[in-house]
Amino acid sequence: MKSVYLHNYQGDVCSLCGEPGILTREHKIKASAIREMFGVTRLYIGNTGPERRKAKYAQGPKSNNLKFNSRICEACNSERTQPSDREFDKLNEKVQKLIEVGIDPMSVFANNDRYIENQEPYLNIFRYFAKLLSCHMAEINAPRPHRLTEFAIGRRTQNCIWLWIKEDWSYKNIESLIGPQQYTAHGGLVVYGSKTTGAATGFHSTLTVGAAQYVFYINLLGEEIREIEIEYPLFFEWCKSKVAHNGDNPFTPEEKLSLGLA
Repeated sequence: MKSVYLHNYQGDVCSLCGEPGILTREHKIKASAIREMFGVTRLYIGNTGPERRKAKYAQGPKSNNLKFNSRICEACNSERTQPSDREFDKLNEKVQKLIEVGIDPMSVFANNDRYIENQEPYLNIFRYFAKLLSCHMAEINAPRPHRLTEFAIGRRTQNCIWLWIKEDWSYKNIESLIGPQQYTAHGGLVVYGSKTTGAATGFHSTLTVGAAQYVFYINLLGEEIREIEIEYPLFFEWCKSKVAHNGDNPFTPEEKLSLGLA
């Protein structure tokens, strides 16, 4: 069977378009959001994901510690994804203001002429998170659906990303103890899996900027699930081991809240 629905990560080509060229590392947490929150002071980056590590020191918003190891080409990093980058900045500004006054941040999409479903500004929000999820998946050498990467760079208009915006549970706890803080985090990558077969059925991550947590994920199609099993057996077995481990060691209620799974 020839791989039709997925493409694998190769270090010498762009992890979004699959083309060779001058490659660069994408930010896990948007540099402009970091500058807005922290300026250019000393920074530490944390990971609220399932495999937690100690915080790393980052020299500033452009630090390599804030970037994925997987790479994207100059074209994808500039003209192909800049509209979605800029749209995220606009959305995040609105979301922060909603949280400040105690309004559900998901209401940013309600009665908002800018974010009419399937119009370009609306799609660009989801393209931004499609790019992040693609980079998270490439980071672990995961095969990524063509529909995900092509949507991320504007070659498709059908949205495949699910998005939930809420107040970050971890930040809320910190704020209740020591007051408002400058805070940002990413949630790594969570694998959804079938309890019966162990096969991967989706991928999930989070991005936190200040009080706002963006929870985003993709559910795999049946064709993609079958293709992983046939064409990417090593990754299929890796996913099975992760699903089995999580079944034997389920997340605590607090971990679920932190990861946006509750």
